[in-house]
Amino acid sequence: MSLPQIAGLDLQESIGSGSVGSVFRATGSGGRGCAVKVLNSMAVNRKGLEFTLQLLQAMPPHRGILQVLGFDLLHSPYHVTCPLVGSLSADGAGRGWKTPTLEALCGRVPADQAWSLIYEIADSLGYMHRYGIAHGNLTTQNILIDSGAETTTRLSDVG
Repeated sequence: MSLPQIAGLDLQESIGSGSVGSVFRATGSGGRGCAVKVLNSMAVNRKGLEFTLQLLQAMPPHRGILQVLGFDLLHSPYHVTCPLVGSLSADGAGRGWKTPTLEALCGRVPADQAWSLIYEIADSLGYMHRYGIAHGNLTTQNILIDSGAETTTRLSDVG
């Protein structure tokens, strides 16, 4: 499989996919790691998504919301760039990228930790709502678990 070509980004490998596109591990300007979601043009409302992404970039950062570093919904391939969450892990085929999500924790955390996660998610959603942003697609698979951050949960795929 050939990787999409996006100016200013060096896509390295696919690290996930969903109903609206595929996510790639990449390096951007200065060699910094990032995640690039390449969107299926027929699966997104570009005008609505652009409006939401502009609002996300304009609001002050929040520790529980994955920052939007950049996006292009005018030129193919349409994409959104965010910080990379997760780590390299050995797998049966060699090396791979692992991004833990809330899906993997479901039914496997003690009640006190579950309530802590719920409060973090509610705080992040409340923050977005104060700025007029509705998530629009909240699932356990787009709540990232980032054990190295100040907060454990990071909402992704907003809009």
